[in-house]
Amino acid sequence: MRRFPALLPFLFLGCASDPGPAPPPARDVARIPAALDRGTAWLAARQHEDGSWRSETYGLLRSGQSLTPFVARALRAADAHGPAGRGLAWVRANLAADGSLGTAGELADYPGYATSLALVLEADLPASRRYLARCQFLREGDPEHGGFAFSARAAENATPPHVTEMSRMAWAAEALGAFSGAPAAVAWVSRCQAEDGGFFFTPAQEANKAGPSTSYGSATCDGIRALRRLGVGRDDPRVQRALAWLRAREAYGENPGFTGEARHWERGIYYYYLAALAETYQDLGGPAGWRDRIADELIGKQRGDGSWSNAQPDMKEDDPLIATSFAVEALSRCR
Repeated sequence: MRRFPALLPFLFLGCASDPGPAPPPARDVARIPAALDRGTAWLAARQHEDGSWRSETYGLLRSGQSLTPFVARALRAADAHGPAGRGLAWVRANLAADGSLGTAGELADYPGYATSLALVLEADLPASRRYLARCQFLREGDPEHGGFAFSARAAENATPPHVTEMSRMAWAAEALGAFSGAPAAVAWVSRCQAEDGGFFFTPAQEANKAGPSTSYGSATCDGIRALRRLGVGRDDPRVQRALAWLRAREAYGENPGFTGEARHWERGIYYYYLAALAETYQDLGGPAGWRDRIADELIGKQRGDGSWSNAQPDMKEDDPLIATSFAVEALSRCR
């Protein structure tokens, strides 16, 4: 009998069962908590003795009025309740008589944002709720009707274009929820939904960052977040179309939707985008592995001292207090 010894290994291999695709490499499950601990420690170490956080990068943010509730919100999401509580105490002590935060001093420190964030930290601030409601622009027949102005004074004295915008709407909606002005706010958000299902920044078309009626990632997340906070259900077609837009343009290394001369925004609004994206997917569900994808991007960019910073200064994310707060918030939702 003639033998074919050289063929035997191949015959046995051919008979072996198919083991299927190799399993993905095991991930270090401790990497997210470790990065989060380093980020929260960095933020806590920058808290002033009076409980505030103050920018060392931008003079306008040095008063602490908008930064303090912003950083405290991120730390509370990360369960760092001690520093967050001291930040809230500072906020309470620094509210103006009309309930606003951000109106003290010679330069206004983003009163609409700051007062919204104060209410996010502490809902039981009736004067602050009244002030923020006064920031809503309610001139009938105006394309920006229902949006939120920079301040109550801006809402009362505005002349077109007022540049109500989606980011301010998302924060105000988180602060106020289903308030009396919610129907007008929902209508405003709906007017900012593009034909492709995504959202753009503002009805004042010349101020849209990606171009007139052009949607992009962080604005789309904000549109979803605003609708949801204003009481719109998860199955609403506006919410589902926007979610489909995000899933079709799945991106973690940049803020999607920008082209041409607007491309610098895809990096300039980066940490904001990842924090908003994490909140959106946590609420509605995202593509498989979204938590790991966001975490991997952030952990890869964390600096040696535990902080984050954006080289692109368009949205002040080069201030590590801002970038680190957004990164901590996003990682908190990836745990």
